[in-house]
Amino acid sequence: MENEMIEQEKAPISENGGAAQHKKLFIKGIMSGIIGIVVVVLVVGAVAAYRMPDKTPIMPAIFSALHVPVATVGGTIITWKDLKIDSEALALYLSKSGSPTELGGDSFRTRVLHRQILTIAAEKFAAEVGVSITSADLDKQLDAIASANGGKDKIAADIKANFGWTYEQYRDRVVKSMLVLQSLQTKLLSDDAFIAPARGKAEAALAEVRAGKKDFAEIAKAVSEDSSAAAGGELGFMKRGDTVPEFDKALFSMKKGEVSGLIKTEFGYHIIKIEEIKKDAKGVTTEVRAQHILVKYPSVIARVQEWLDHASVHQFIKTEKPARADANS
Repeated sequence: MENEMIEQEKAPISENGGAAQHKKLFIKGIMSGIIGIVVVVLVVGAVAAYRMPDKTPIMPAIFSALHVPVATVGGTIITWKDLKIDSEALALYLSKSGSPTELGGDSFRTRVLHRQILTIAAEKFAAEVGVSITSADLDKQLDAIASANGGKDKIAADIKANFGWTYEQYRDRVVKSMLVLQSLQTKLLSDDAFIAPARGKAEAALAEVRAGKKDFAEIAKAVSEDSSAAAGGELGFMKRGDTVPEFDKALFSMKKGEVSGLIKTEFGYHIIKIEEIKKDAKGVTTEVRAQHILVKYPSVIARVQEWLDHASVHQFIKTEKPARADANS
C-alpha cells in the first residue's frame, strides 16, 4: 500500500516535469530559429553591404563601429571607419566649396578609397627607400602651415569648418601624406636613374633647338610640359626674384637671342631663349622677356602607383572598378 501511494505521488510530478521539459525544448527551438534568422540576416546584410553599400546603409554603420576592413595594402588594413571618416570630410569640403562633384555613390567611394590605398603605398615605398617621417616632423610642418595662415586657432577653426576634423586629425590624415610625398620626391630627385628620362628628353630638345631647323616656339609647343607650351613657351617680361633662384640666375645672365643650356630646378630641366631685355638709366637689366621649354621630372605619384601595381592589395568592398587602379583620383 505504501509503495502504491508513493507511485501515485510520483506520477503527477513526472507529468508536470515532462510538460516543463517540452516547454523548455519549445522555447529553445524558437530561440534557435530566431538566432538562425538573425545570423542569416546579418550574413545577407554583410554581403549586400560589401557589394551594394548604398542599398544597405545600416550595415556600413555597424561595420564602421566594429572597424571591419574594406581593404588591405601590404598587410596594412583600411577599415570602414577610415572610409567613413575620409568620405564625410571630403563631402563636407566639396559642399563648402560649391563643387558639382557627386557627393555619394560608387565613383565617390572609389575616389576616397583610392587615395587611402595610395597614401599607404607611398608610406611603405618611402620606408623602403629610407624616408621616415616622425611626429615631430608632422607637428613642425603643420605649425608652419598654421603660422602662414593666421595661427593655430584660426587654422583649427578652418579645419573644423571645412572637414569636420580636429587639428590633430588633419595632421595625421592630410599633412602626413603631403610630407611623405614631398620627402619621397626629394629622395628620388637625388637618384640619377629616376631623373634620367627627363634629362634625356631635355637634351634631345636642346639639340633640336641648336640645330636651328625648327623655330623655338614650335619645339616648345611639341616638347614643353609647362603651361606656357601652347603659347610657344612665351613667358612675357620677368623681374628679378619672380622665379626660382636657378632659373632667375640664368635669365639675368644671358644676352638677347641667346639660348641656355639645360637648367635644373625643382620642377625639371629648362631651356631658355632671351627675346628682349629692359635696362634702367644706369644700364642695369631690370626685366627680361623670354621663352622656355620645361621637361618635368617623372611624377612621384606615378612612381608610387608603379610600386602599388606590384604590391599585395586586397579590396573587399565592391566598386565599379578596383580603387587601386582609379586613374582619375
